[in-house]
Amino acid sequence: MLPFLFATAVIAADADEIPTYEETLPDTPSWGTAKKRMYGQVFHDHATTFYCGCTFEGKVPDLTSCGMAESAVSSRAERVEVEHVVPASAFGRTRPCWAVGGREACLRDDPIFKVFHSDLHNLVPAVGFVNAVRSDYSMGLIAGDKARVGDCDFEVDNEDDKVEPPVEVRGDVARMYFYVEWVYGLPLSDGQRHLFLAWHQADPVDEWELERDRRIEGQQGNYNPFVR
Repeated sequence: MLPFLFATAVIAADADEIPTYEETLPDTPSWGTAKKRMYGQVFHDHATTFYCGCTFEGKVPDLTSCGMAESAVSSRAERVEVEHVVPASAFGRTRPCWAVGGREACLRDDPIFKVFHSDLHNLVPAVGFVNAVRSDYSMGLIAGDKARVGDCDFEVDNEDDKVEPPVEVRGDVARMYFYVEWVYGLPLSDGQRHLFLAWHQADPVDEWELERDRRIEGQQGNYNPFVR
């Protein structure tokens, strides 16, 4: 509904008042600043990783708090990292710069990609090990229990390049994908849309997701309309 309303308003506006695509994008900071704001302004009193619910302090996770102590053996399990829920590569592949030199070229040469890359609405804290096994795999449903991370119901299918997030964050994931599609034009397949709508309905917005959205609006001036 919102994209339709926006399009209707644009059609009705004077031609000189119609903003460019770039002017409609949020005012995101540099990547370094975005990471600091995620920790310091958004999650400062909610120090819990997104996928597995591990508490952390100073970017060091307490793996015993989420049942991952014996399963996450990588050195990256010892730190919390900033995770793009919608992978940077998913949007990057729609930009000419990606074919030239991947993320590095896009961060150097493409201002729209840089806005996307630092958008706090798509950034969450995750245990580095979980971030690593997620890679840039797509979100979906996986038959059976595959490569669960300890007690965390985060499943990975390396054959199909797919991950299945825990039930309690599937709605959050869906609304982030809808946001990226709406703001940046990243297309969703019919299958993704059907799945994400089901996740959105089964896992409605909770108070923390709403508060996170408010805090991000305070940092970069826009909110996720699929959360409000």
